[in-house]
Amino acid sequence: MQSKILFWLRKKKIQFVVVIFFLYHAIFNSFTGQFLLNQLYPKFLQDGSLKANVSGLSLFYGLTIEDIKLFNANRFTPNTVFSADKIILGYNLPAVIWGRLRVGEIGLYNAKIHLIQENGIWNWQDILVQSDTSQESEKLIEEKDESNEDSNSLPLPIPISAYIKIAIENLDFRLEKRDPLNPVDLGFKSADLKLDLDSFRTTNIPYNLSAIDLIDSIHMELNPNDPILVWYKDKNLEFESPLDSHISIHTDRSESQLSLESKMNIGGKELMIRRKGKQALVLSAYLRYAIDFIPVENKILLENLDLHFQGDQWLQAQGEILNPDSSNRSVNIRLSESNINLDKLSRFLEELPITPMKLGGMIHLSPLHVIGPSNDLNLDWQAQARNIFYRSGKQEHSSKYVDLDLLARLDLDSEENPTAADPIPILKRLDIRNLRAEYNDLTANLVGYASSDSGIDLNLVLDKMNLRTFLSTLGGFLSVRGKVTGYDFSDLKLDFELNLQSFRFMLDRSQSGTSHSKAKIGSNLKFNHPFGLSEVKDTKLTLSTKNNSNLSAIDLIAKPRLFLEDKFLIQVDSLNLGINLTHLIPILPLYLREKVAPVESAIGGKIDLAAKGIFDISKKEYKLNLNGTIPGLELRDLSCDTSIKLKAESKFGEAIELEQLKIRAYGGSLGLDASGLLYEKKSAVKPPIGPYFGNLALKLFLKSNIEKYIAKGLTYRGDLYLDAKILDKDLVGEVISNNTKIIYNNGRCPGDNCKLFLVENLNADISIQHDLSQNTTIPLIDGDKARFIKTYGRLGRDNLTIHQVLGSHPSIVDAPFVYVKGQGNYPGLTSRVQYKENYLFIDGLKLSLLDGTVYGKDILVNIGSTDLAKMEYMATLQLRDIDLRQLLSVNAQKSIDDGKIKADLNISGNNLSDPIPNMDLYFSIFQIGRDFGKSALNVISTKGAIMNFITDSYAVDKVEVELSKGLVYADVLFKKSILSYMVALEDNKITQQRMPLANFLKRAESEISTYR
Repeated sequence: MQSKILFWLRKKKIQFVVVIFFLYHAIFNSFTGQFLLNQLYPKFLQDGSLKANVSGLSLFYGLTIEDIKLFNANRFTPNTVFSADKIILGYNLPAVIWGRLRVGEIGLYNAKIHLIQENGIWNWQDILVQSDTSQESEKLIEEKDESNEDSNSLPLPIPISAYIKIAIENLDFRLEKRDPLNPVDLGFKSADLKLDLDSFRTTNIPYNLSAIDLIDSIHMELNPNDPILVWYKDKNLEFESPLDSHISIHTDRSESQLSLESKMNIGGKELMIRRKGKQALVLSAYLRYAIDFIPVENKILLENLDLHFQGDQWLQAQGEILNPDSSNRSVNIRLSESNINLDKLSRFLEELPITPMKLGGMIHLSPLHVIGPSNDLNLDWQAQARNIFYRSGKQEHSSKYVDLDLLARLDLDSEENPTAADPIPILKRLDIRNLRAEYNDLTANLVGYASSDSGIDLNLVLDKMNLRTFLSTLGGFLSVRGKVTGYDFSDLKLDFELNLQSFRFMLDRSQSGTSHSKAKIGSNLKFNHPFGLSEVKDTKLTLSTKNNSNLSAIDLIAKPRLFLEDKFLIQVDSLNLGINLTHLIPILPLYLREKVAPVESAIGGKIDLAAKGIFDISKKEYKLNLNGTIPGLELRDLSCDTSIKLKAESKFGEAIELEQLKIRAYGGSLGLDASGLLYEKKSAVKPPIGPYFGNLALKLFLKSNIEKYIAKGLTYRGDLYLDAKILDKDLVGEVISNNTKIIYNNGRCPGDNCKLFLVENLNADISIQHDLSQNTTIPLIDGDKARFIKTYGRLGRDNLTIHQVLGSHPSIVDAPFVYVKGQGNYPGLTSRVQYKENYLFIDGLKLSLLDGTVYGKDILVNIGSTDLAKMEYMATLQLRDIDLRQLLSVNAQKSIDDGKIKADLNISGNNLSDPIPNMDLYFSIFQIGRDFGKSALNVISTKGAIMNFITDSYAVDKVEVELSKGLVYADVLFKKSILSYMVALEDNKITQQRMPLANFLKRAESEISTYR
């Protein structure tokens, strides 16, 4: 009974296995594979077709496809993009059970690839379905990077070894670019590749080059049998020749014995390059080497490494590696010959249709000898180059010589990780016995050593560096002397001296003067990881610049520090800058001289500045403290404190937060305070401050409770300030003055040249509103000026008053004179002033002077965009009972019977950058004394007997002067008398037409001189 049961079970098992066997082969066979291929390929092909036969399909062992042809649509001829006799993807899935990942074969046999580009389109583009996978690829890369941040290898769940076999036989490749202007045809035929790779069993796959250590054996052969046919054709060149490109590598690191064999032979001795309309070029160029392992002697032998070009031995090396599979391996490799003749290379390149260039000179890279055990390897190298030059277009470079002589000791077995102190652990010592070179007359010399034991000591000398060689807008010669020392690479000390002679530069097509500069730089460099600069400290920079007369123009001493470890911060502990503008101006180009010369005239020739600050680039926070002296302005206590932050508060861009701007001068009497925000925003209005709108508070003041000497003869007491805000694009605020007193003394009193002025009780309360974004000036003729002039009966209070103005008499030495005269508590000058919408308007002006009164109304200045060339102005003045006799000397006053005048003045104009030709003036004197009337007549008429008679006989009734476009038109009208009937004057007047203003002023000056 038991035997029957066992028989039944065995029978069932056999039937089950048979069923599984037939079911597996019913699903995985060539017919199923063909069906799946026919169903799937249309989903991946857009405008093309595929013909192929699936000859084998196995779930466990792979896939074989034969007679493959991939066609394009009929746009291209021929329309076959890819064809092959056979493609094999073979693997052994059951081997994974034993920890073996085996790719039995990836094979490509008798394949042909033909790529064509026509009208900017490739033949393969129409075949494949286009899809945008760039974003998905980026996401996959980001995810991979994130997953690899904390890991240096890929862990495997079980120990696995891998075997891969790749076989490519008789591969043809052709690429055609069918461009009528620049056709290209290139390719090769009959390429072969065989690769077998086997690895050790492992549980981790490193992400770095150490993964090579997992390889147990490699057997690779590229084109082992015959040369391949290679060709290249374009409209100018044609190259078609068999090319020997044999490369073989065989290694085996099994426990029993190491095996290694590698050979390469690429190139040929007679490679023909045919040229259109020219004789064919014969190129001789090849690279060969052979590496063999000799088991008896346990060494790897480099039999010969040859690189030849046109008959020259560019490189020839040979050597050996002893005990390569042990820890005491040693190397002996010598580069015995190297003769690189650039003249031959140049002659070859000149025959090719490429950008014209000229090369020349000789380079010798030998001798180079590498010898010693791998943990103490010596590299001894002497190389040289002579008469090297390169010329292409306008570029030209040349070097008469380059000499290199160095000795290095290496530890190739070092497993130490790079550190800040030792960033290259394999380098034990480097001795640069000599490195000297010449380049376009620049000479360089470097000697010294770098050692993990003895530290670093390098000395650099650069001389005769012509700056014009590197930049055409610069001229001069730079020399550098430098030294780098340190105990190790984590702490280096730099000492450099720079000497720049005969320096000149171009700016805005203007050539600068000649200057000579010397600089010294000393600093300590701190590194916290290999070649990772973390701090620059103990830095001292000195700079001295002199003009061609050897006079000092700029002197600088600075002590900055730089922090880079966890932030980017520049700290300036001290900076002292001395500038002599008088000596600097001859150095500057004409473009800058025109700008600096007025500054020198205004503030003097000497400026001394001292600064310190912290500039945190990481946090975008900047603080600066500046102190200075300007002797020309008698300013010895200038101070400026600034604190700025860059913020991203604005949704449209970056914002600048001005935490503090504090400027003080003259003992705190003069100052400026500012704070607020500058920000970017989208607006149709042009930003008023560069690219920014503003929200700033400003206060500019001059104050002193007592009479205090300020500078340049100016004494001050009072409280005068501008209190304003910048709101978006508008500057709004007020100008305030409280009982201000101003005294000016030119320091030459008493005496003929004494100039003394006193302004008493200046009071003001003027509101201002200015549109900073306005970039045009609306002409007054187009604008509605009536809105300023019309008051509709509502007159504001006077907001600008001056009690009196005293000064030196214009004609009497050391005598006082009242220019503006107050009456008791009533000020001598009063007016109503307002500034809004970029217009300055003054009305109700009343000025008491010379025992008379000047009235002003409708005084309007169109500021607009603040462009002087576009500014406009207009004014109406009335002069009543002004006694001009008071301006004369005592004797002259006695000769004048009546010095009072009454007059009206209308003036208007534009273009304040050139005001005289653009001024229109009408001056009507309707009351004038006899003596001044004669003077007016003398100014506009030519003296003579008749004119003297008229002057003595007639009384002037009225004088009218008009200025237009630089020309003066004048009429002198006379009062009627008995003589009017004896000497007839047309209309009782004398007229002068179109007198140039210069002549008019010259005559006026001559007439005024008669009263002195």
